[in-house]
Amino acid sequence: MSTRTGSMKAAPAKPAAASTTGATAAMSRVKLQEATATNVASPKGIATKKTNDGEIQQARRRLSVVSDNKLVEGLAAVSTVADADGVQNGTTTIGCYAGVSKKGYAPYNPRKKNQDSMVMQMHAPSKSLLLGVFDGHGEAGDGVSQYFRAHFPTELFNHAQFAPTGDVAKDTAGIQAAIQFALNAVEKRVIRDASIDTEFSGSTGVVVVIRDRLLIVGNVGDSRITRGFLQAGLLTASSLSKDHKPDLPAEKARILASGGRVFAVEYDDGAFQIR
Repeated sequence: MSTRTGSMKAAPAKPAAASTTGATAAMSRVKLQEATATNVASPKGIATKKTNDGEIQQARRRLSVVSDNKLVEGLAAVSTVADADGVQNGTTTIGCYAGVSKKGYAPYNPRKKNQDSMVMQMHAPSKSLLLGVFDGHGEAGDGVSQYFRAHFPTELFNHAQFAPTGDVAKDTAGIQAAIQFALNAVEKRVIRDASIDTEFSGSTGVVVVIRDRLLIVGNVGDSRITRGFLQAGLLTASSLSKDHKPDLPAEKARILASGGRVFAVEYDDGAFQIR
């Protein structure tokens, strides 16, 4: 995953809507520049953008546009099968749910893949609904996100603490523990999988479990879940998760304190992204 630990929150279950902002997909050639190690020289050919305090910042946040115009993305690149796979819907005691996934338009990469994978699954024994989005990044990002989509639900549902106890406090703590365990367990498995190169590829993850009046959120990386609800006749939205971005001082400090690294990645189009 992008970062090893996520944040979790509990809130009363209300009509919810999830949206994501994913990490930018890596191009075929990757150059790295250490932003924190003073003993590492900048590789040749990399021009960094620095602020007054010397920290490397993003030169371009994201050059990706969503378009419904097939002529823009190219008729040859349109796949009706992929579009069908990206749409799911269903009904539960909670009401109804639906999802759609569409790749962004990247003019510098006309063959860009859709690296998003989503999960919408009802767990009948616990009467829980799992909703989740995994946004891959890097050349093998689609493989990583698909791996999480395939294995995360099973790890979550099989966790001993995921089962209902009838006690709200215990169920809240149990679901939180199960989400964290499942994310870490699947991460370890995908790293060991020789068929997926995870050296410079990974995935974000944001999931929500809805059970009775409980709504438990877990997230890793910069995908985000928001809750929409009617207030005084107006539709209002509030974020239920906090992005983990290394250009945020608190997140950078957490990464460094846990022995991690913060560095810039240069893509073939000359843009930078902080990792």
